Amino acid sequence: MTHAANVRYELNRLISACSGELHALDAAIRVFGSDPRAEQLKYYHRRRASARTDLCAAVIGHGGAPKRSASLGSRLAGALRLIPNFAAGPNDGDTLSVVARASDTTELAYWKASSKSLPDHLRAFVARQYEEVQQDSRDLWRMRWGGSVTPATSESPASTRRAQPVPPLSGDWMLAGT
Repeated sequence: MTHAANVRYELNRLISACSGELHALDAAIRVFGSDPRAEQLKYYHRRRASARTDLCAAVIGHGGAPKRSASLGSRLAGALRLIPNFAAGPNDGDTLSVVARASDTTELAYWKASSKSLPDHLRAFVARQYEEVQQDSRDLWRMRWGGSVTPATSESPASTRRAQPVPPLSGDWMLAGT
């Protein structure tokens, strides 16, 4: 594979991981409804959706087509973990556990991507997202065990790091790295 193809492959792996986590977050938001924890989950959802959008732009900038959804294995595992909810009704701890595991999977994907050969601007993006995902994962596990997390609504917009969109790359630049 060429360098650009490797970059697209790694970015699509991150898109797939983010999509899996978004799927779990969507399900959890439905379970929690008007519970205050739903607002925190919506905050995580917005951050991950923003990262996925930026990753899709980067894949397109590298001449590829972004993945559209989570992997089949991720979707199947998420569905299997929710079977007890159908039998016994939703359990807050179990629901948060599913989301926390999905966040752990996303964290692992970012960790793996951080060791790959990526252009500097993408490496910086991956590093920022990795930090966010680590914090989100810790918060989700804390919530799962009944701990409190600072509500997302109390954070000022300046305190939340939003990844900057990745500018499209010219073909000459991509070929220079190969």
